[in-house]
Amino acid sequence: MISAFTKAIAQLPEREFRRALGISLGLSLVTFVVLAVFTWWLMGNAGLLDWPWPLNYVFEAVGWVVFATLTWFLFPAIVSTFAAFFLEDVASAVERKHYPNDPPGQDVPIGRSLLVTVNFTLALVLVNVVGLLLYVPLMFFPILSFIMFYVLNGYLLGREYFELVALRHLDDEAAREMRRRHSRRIVLAGVVIAFLFTIPVVNLLTPLIAAAAMVHVFKRISVRPA
Repeated sequence: MISAFTKAIAQLPEREFRRALGISLGLSLVTFVVLAVFTWWLMGNAGLLDWPWPLNYVFEAVGWVVFATLTWFLFPAIVSTFAAFFLEDVASAVERKHYPNDPPGQDVPIGRSLLVTVNFTLALVLVNVVGLLLYVPLMFFPILSFIMFYVLNGYLLGREYFELVALRHLDDEAAREMRRRHSRRIVLAGVVIAFLFTIPVVNLLTPLIAAAAMVHVFKRISVRPA
């Protein structure tokens, strides 16, 4: 498991990884610039900044603080969303470098890839919303809260990235069967991915690391029994 992630990190400087990161960061920055302009326009045209001084300045300051806070928390998620469109290239680069003698994976059709991503995103949001109901009473038991967070998100992230890789080589049923047989290993990889997503700056690279590492996990369990 450790070797899968160390190999993935070592491959980050390569062209496919740099291209995926650069484009996803650029598109994310453009997205937030557009949102910032829209926020400024909305506050101005809604008459919310026409209040008597100093209320207008207070409101404007609070509005931009909220926007900056949301940007800080949402930026990695937006980067991950854009990076998802390039993870096939990342998986191919890993296979070419580390497994040149294996049959190459087939790119997943864009429609199927989008469906998997949308289903994953919805499931992730739903599980974490439901999890909030349990996180609150566990506030007095922080260790249990952390365990729950990483187990829930580790399961979902492991499933998402495993399917991304497995569907390049297997049909849906075979991929699901392999995931069931090796669920513990895949969830453990997902927990590591969830942890990386919680580290500032590193979380921007995590989608690329996760996809690359999961290729190694898939290759290893493909030749080993459950």
